[in-house]
Amino acid sequence: MIPTSPKDYAKLIDEIDRDRFAVHMDVINMINSIDRYFNAEEFVDECAEILGTKIRSCCGAFHAAFT
Repeated sequence: MIPTSPKDYAKLIDEIDRDRFAVHMDVINMINSIDRYFNAEEFVDECAEILGTKIRSCCGAFHAAFT
């Protein structure tokens, strides 16, 4: 499974069921539609809301959204 949304990532995390399993948030590669392109800020917010404490690393663009 290759996660393409924060909900997919959350499902994968639940299925793996390991405390140390976490997310590398690469939002740039997850912007794969016109809707996500034009609503990137909302998409980043959704990722943070759904995945929150499971995000262990991220690409620069995602990090910049939080600074």
